[in-house]
Amino acid sequence: MSGFLKNASKYSAGSVLTTLAGIISFPILTRAFDVDDYGKFGLVAATLSILVGISKLGFNHSTVRFYSDIKAGNTGWTEHNFYSTIYVGMLLVAGVVSLLWVALNYSFGMLIWDDKSLAVAFVVTASLILVRVVESAMMNVLKAQEKASLFSLYIVIKRYAVLASVIVGVYFLYEDLIGLYILITLCEWLVFIFFAFKWVPFKHLRPRWVDRKLFILLCTFGIPMFGMEISSVLLSVGDRYVINLLLNATDLGLYSSAYALAEYSRNIVSMGLAFSAIPIYLRLNAEEGVDSATRFIEKAIRNYCWIMVPICFGMAAVASPLIITLAGEKYADGHIIIPWIVAALGLQGAFSLSGAGLYLERESKKLFLIVFVTAVINIAINFILIPILGIKGAAISSLICMAILFITSYVWSRKHIQMRLPVLSFVKSLLAGFIMYKFVSYVSSDILILSLLFKIFIGMLVYISVIYTIDGVLRKQISVGINR
Repeated sequence: MSGFLKNASKYSAGSVLTTLAGIISFPILTRAFDVDDYGKFGLVAATLSILVGISKLGFNHSTVRFYSDIKAGNTGWTEHNFYSTIYVGMLLVAGVVSLLWVALNYSFGMLIWDDKSLAVAFVVTASLILVRVVESAMMNVLKAQEKASLFSLYIVIKRYAVLASVIVGVYFLYEDLIGLYILITLCEWLVFIFFAFKWVPFKHLRPRWVDRKLFILLCTFGIPMFGMEISSVLLSVGDRYVINLLLNATDLGLYSSAYALAEYSRNIVSMGLAFSAIPIYLRLNAEEGVDSATRFIEKAIRNYCWIMVPICFGMAAVASPLIITLAGEKYADGHIIIPWIVAALGLQGAFSLSGAGLYLERESKKLFLIVFVTAVINIAINFILIPILGIKGAAISSLICMAILFITSYVWSRKHIQMRLPVLSFVKSLLAGFIMYKFVSYVSSDILILSLLFKIFIGMLVYISVIYTIDGVLRKQISVGINR
């Protein structure tokens, strides 16, 4: 468990630093562009994430799943076969998707989007599909190798380089979205090229080492996971398209800005835990057996619960002053959705743990089915709730569907491993979080930034005090850690 916490802390440190960069760039973008343009910015980002997910073909999941087995020599394939098959396969698919996307938007962009700036933006940023797919191969190898420090180093440097390009773009190209997209695209390319020469294992990459049987095995596991990833992206961003269709660009901008703030808070915790958890429980399962992996998963879920629950309550308490402070008054109406989105993203972040049994048993088809059905349900509920509740309906739909995702994956995982949810610790966390929320609600100041800082400080103090007092398991874990 100590190894998990060590890696999780490294991933979380990287997430904290990248989140800080996001928090810095967020007010720059929201103040430089009007709400409508910010909504377009978010739509471009959402669409790129879908296209990147398609281009990966699920190989990013196959990389993590099979690396340990191939490294240990349990499969008959060499590292030459593994790296060549992964990189060549992903590079070819990404290249085809990028070219098709450029051709589609160049020819029919105005017809599809009814907005010239969006059509041009998608052509400009199409090469990012190639960068992010090959980058994914490189980063997932680091994740499989449990090299959390190097993984975090890359995402931090990349994020701050992009931040620099945003600052330069906004300063010199005010209100020029296309110019900003060009700068961001060039920046991502430069960072990737620099690290690719260091970390891509070129000595293992030869077309002749691409193995057909290994490719089929990776596809057998990866394609359902590819479907799961696309479904997962649609689950996360599908509401943007429904909002754009049923409401307007302003509502899309309000929703995108509030969603971004919610993601910043989630990423600090869930990305660190999720990134470190999967390779560790896969390794434990391979080396020590399923019982050891199951005990680890149970502890990981409990740790996740202790941290994520107060973040949900804390964001609910500070949503209004937070979005006004960071984004400005014109985005203030977006605060109503932040608590819903944070809770939804918290459940989504726990999915890699609740579905662990399916990962261990290579049940990628079931993982795909769970996420796909949930994504479809989410789109359907969006069409029902958005006309009634506006953007709040989209947020509520997200929470409902992420709860479905978590519960279903846990129930199906239980068919393979006998893991137990830490229900009592969860209830205690909820109680501590609620007490924290009530305390924070009484904190106020005429100065907005002081009110925000006081709320955060008091909230942390109250939650830590309460949860430490009422949860004996937490006290024991802290005591063991100190004694070590």
